[in-house]
Amino acid sequence: AAQPWRCLWRGLSQMTITRPLRRMTRHFSQIFLTLGLTFAFPHTLVGTREKVRWAAMATVGDHVSTHSPYFTGHIGHHWVFALAGAASAAALLLGVLVLSRANHANQFLSREDELQVRRLLAAHGDDDSLGYFATRRDKSVVFSADRSAAILFRVIGSVSVASADPIGDRNSWSAAITTWLQNCREHSVHAAVIAASADGARAYRDAGLRTLDMGDEAIIDVDQFTLRGPAMKPVRQAVNRVTAAGYTVRVRRHGELGAAEAAEIAEVAERWRGEDVERGFSMALNRLGDPVDGDCLLVTAHDAGGTIRGLLSFVPWGSRGVSLDLMRRDRAGENGIIEFMVAGLVDRCGQTGIDRISLNFAMFRSVYANADRVGAGPITRGTDALLGFASRFYQLEQLYRSNQKYQPTWIPRVLCYQPPLSVLRASIASGIAEGFLPKLGPAFLTGPGVPKDQEVRDDAEFLAAVAGIERAARCRATREPRRGDQHRARLAKRATLEGLGMPAHPLAVPRDTDIGCLVEEYTGLA
Repeated sequence: AAQPWRCLWRGLSQMTITRPLRRMTRHFSQIFLTLGLTFAFPHTLVGTREKVRWAAMATVGDHVSTHSPYFTGHIGHHWVFALAGAASAAALLLGVLVLSRANHANQFLSREDELQVRRLLAAHGDDDSLGYFATRRDKSVVFSADRSAAILFRVIGSVSVASADPIGDRNSWSAAITTWLQNCREHSVHAAVIAASADGARAYRDAGLRTLDMGDEAIIDVDQFTLRGPAMKPVRQAVNRVTAAGYTVRVRRHGELGAAEAAEIAEVAERWRGEDVERGFSMALNRLGDPVDGDCLLVTAHDAGGTIRGLLSFVPWGSRGVSLDLMRRDRAGENGIIEFMVAGLVDRCGQTGIDRISLNFAMFRSVYANADRVGAGPITRGTDALLGFASRFYQLEQLYRSNQKYQPTWIPRVLCYQPPLSVLRASIASGIAEGFLPKLGPAFLTGPGVPKDQEVRDDAEFLAAVAGIERAARCRATREPRRGDQHRARLAKRATLEGLGMPAHPLAVPRDTDIGCLVEEYTGLA
């Protein structure tokens, strides 16, 4: 059941599905309970008519005294009356809760829907660092009418929680958002969005949602990253210490791993996680080793004996970036392994064609940053102290400090919600989706749960379809390459010469494809 009064008030054509027989059984069972107790323990009541009448009045909370008409001074037990009142209140409360929950059961990403989402990512994956997490199979999806954009979401209670920006063509974002909001209205749920970018937040705001800053995402610009300078001293010392201990780092795609090594990676990742809850919805994939994720990047740290002591797993961010999905380390390993792996990845980005790395998301980063400044006010310091207490359970401040040491660029992420939905309610639904808060209550009140493990799709047909989408993405026109300071200076000089009408270079052939496509097209010439 959902909220039928909203359908009547708003004039919607769709009503909540009802089961009259089931509802009548619930209502009459309470009356029969009171009636049975009255007949079993009548006290001074005499005759069937008095007992039935007294039970009916007790059920609706109408008190009967010795002076009440029709009872000639006869009354039932007070404890039966109190029990009937409590049962009535419980039935009313349960009825309100059932009516206020969503009538929408999550219909998770189907095979064809996942392939369409991957097609949209292949064409527009550079737009959002969180785009690849849309391929999680424990989310639902709605598409715009032309299927050029999509929104991934999950229903938590009476809130439809979407993750990050819409996927696909920006020109179709508005249509996808409209379709999603219509889906929310049809199922009587509120709309909320976790971790939208600035562009995505503007699109959601134009559709009528409110916005609130929820934190920032740390982005490393590979061209600008360096271990030199006083600000990078902690990272530099950690890298030098681990290097001196004989550690090495390896960077590979998941598809390059053999079956035995992939199983070993999955086993140590699970063992190092320990008793911690696997969290994530908008910024985690939670399916390490799935065969369709061969383009994901794996960074491993090995000690002097070759044993794996730490690992980082990144999902693709378009064609030139990666976004952190998983971070694990052996507590018995050398201190500073994470810094060692991050620095090792940056060093090898030239080999992998990566120019940007998205690290962890830091909630309430602005609070911590402002509290560190000289002259921070009492409200800022008080909020910082409150968040410091919460960090004992959720590592909020630790995430900010661990990212800040790399001197990243901070990109804001925004919480969006509908006006009828309070910020607290939207935050609770988002916390449940991300795994920070437990889902309390029985399923008939809170809605069906989410499977612990995502469906594995490893049949040859599906894998071939995914490989075809990824191959087409790699063969599209090449993007602008990364340029150093000297190269950029020469480009600026060329622009000046061309502005004066002077040719800067002789005639040249345009570069509109890459070596990989040529090799695939002319394989027989090798």
